[in-house]
Amino acid sequence: MSTTIDVYPTTSFFPLVEHTRARTQQLFQQLLNLYGIGSTIEVKAFYPAKNPEDDVRYVAKDVVWEVGMELGFSYWINGEWDSSSWPRCVPVEADDLISEEDLVYSFCSKPEHLGQWAIVEEFEDVLPAEQLAKILAQDHYWYEYRNATPVVATPRRQSRRQAKPPHLVRG
Repeated sequence: MSTTIDVYPTTSFFPLVEHTRARTQQLFQQLLNLYGIGSTIEVKAFYPAKNPEDDVRYVAKDVVWEVGMELGFSYWINGEWDSSSWPRCVPVEADDLISEEDLVYSFCSKPEHLGQWAIVEEFEDVLPAEQLAKILAQDHYWYEYRNATPVVATPRRQSRRQAKPPHLVRG
């Protein structure tokens, strides 16, 4: 199962990676507990390796997110690697803005949105105008891709002696 998540901030505050990691771990543990799954999850933040033989470099607890930062979160269930996700702090770029082409092409964007961040069309009827304005004023957002095994923890026959789980190398 794979999922993607976009997170749109309303302030220019950049949190510690550790806060994001800890909150992710807390939410997944609550989900496991809610469904009576007697497993423990640990989420580890790391820098993606460029080569399989590279050593794992975990993110220090005092590292603050910054635009352009790409990391990996590894999800360990009962001490065994289970899955990974790839969070990034992405800048809002010209391609993210509504262009003249978007007004006439099959997207049929509204003329009053020309030059605005394209998410305006998703959220203008959902969010209060004040909150949407705060989001549109930001120059970044977070994106996360999660490639995973089944959603719930399942018993597996996998060696704990595995030197480096395959999740640590991003292809």
